[in-house]
Amino acid sequence: MEEYHGVLVDASQKDKSIFKKLKILSQKKDGDWILYKVGVGPKEIEQTIKRLQSNMINNFYFHFYKDEELIIVFKKRIFRVKIDKSTWKEVIKYGVSLNIPEEQLDFFPCRTEDETCWGAILHKISRLINSTKSIFTRKDRKISLTSG
Repeated sequence: MEEYHGVLVDASQKDKSIFKKLKILSQKKDGDWILYKVGVGPKEIEQTIKRLQSNMINNFYFHFYKDEELIIVFKKRIFRVKIDKSTWKEVIKYGVSLNIPEEQLDFFPCRTEDETCWGAILHKISRLINSTKSIFTRKDRKISLTSG
């Protein structure tokens, strides 16, 4: 794969116009949220990560992958691991410390082979987003991600 691919949720970004500066490979609207699959060249990946990270809302993450490399970005921390799940322990521990449910820390897709059924991927991400909405609604009344 020549470029990095990434998965982002529009709700993870304060200023949504940031998506206009990205190469959008595909997108899906899910309720009030939009899921994006993006492509970023190797020369632009570091700058893109910095821009997205500085624009992030807390308690979200996004990830990019290329070949065996997986980059997971939180508001205050970046992890560079392999696509091998045995390298994810520290990342998962950190995500859980931010109250992100462990089942949402699966970093899927993280290989180009995983993209062959993008519809299934979007469905899985949609399920995770919906569980996040209910978690935020229950645990923090100041932050309600549900509509209405």
